[in-house]
Amino acid sequence: MIAESRTALPLHRHPAPHREFFRRYRHYGAQQEFRVSVLLSVLTFAASLVASFYAIAYATERASNPVTDIILSNMPVFNVDRLFVYGTVLVVFFGILLIAAHPK
Repeated sequence: MIAESRTALPLHRHPAPHREFFRRYRHYGAQQEFRVSVLLSVLTFAASLVASFYAIAYATERASNPVTDIILSNMPVFNVDRLFVYGTVLVVFFGILLIAAHPK
């Protein structure tokens, strides 16, 4: 019962978070299903990067003349560069933190 209540605690409230962190990874890393899942995930991600690279190259090569849009032509321009860049970095960082904290 005590061991179950310790694993149910979030890492930031755990008495020894670094030990609990490595214990979770040892537990899941020992399971073949988890290792296969991680391998398939990494391979799928790598395939998506390759597909994205070739899609971008194809779209760049086949670019045509711009087409006007009555709605977009009449809207003001907003500078969203910082939001796009820092938002992406924040989401990636949060995802890595979440995956590292809860390896399920």
